[in-house]
Amino acid sequence: MLTLFPFSAAMIKMATVPFQIMSSYTLAVLPLFLLMANVILVAGFGEDLFKVAAKWLGHRRGGLAMATIIAASGFAACTGSSLATAATMTLVALPR
Repeated sequence: MLTLFPFSAAMIKMATVPFQIMSSYTLAVLPLFLLMANVILVAGFGEDLFKVAAKWLGHRRGGLAMATIIAASGFAACTGSSLATAATMTLVALPR
């Protein structure tokens, strides 16, 4: 860094860059997102949501697919993550 900037500018950069990285929005919401995912997993929200949708639509032709879509829509609205929704609904909707 000293080859690009004078010594005083390099010292200022070394003081501000770590703060800018640690105060970014992405790193601020990551722990809260992981906490929310653990709460949803322990509470069984995804499975309960799928059971409700399956009871509502399960007797129709293609009911499993429709119940999965309804449950995935509700779960995605709560979490905001399409990847987490796909993983959760895949595990929940597979017949055992």
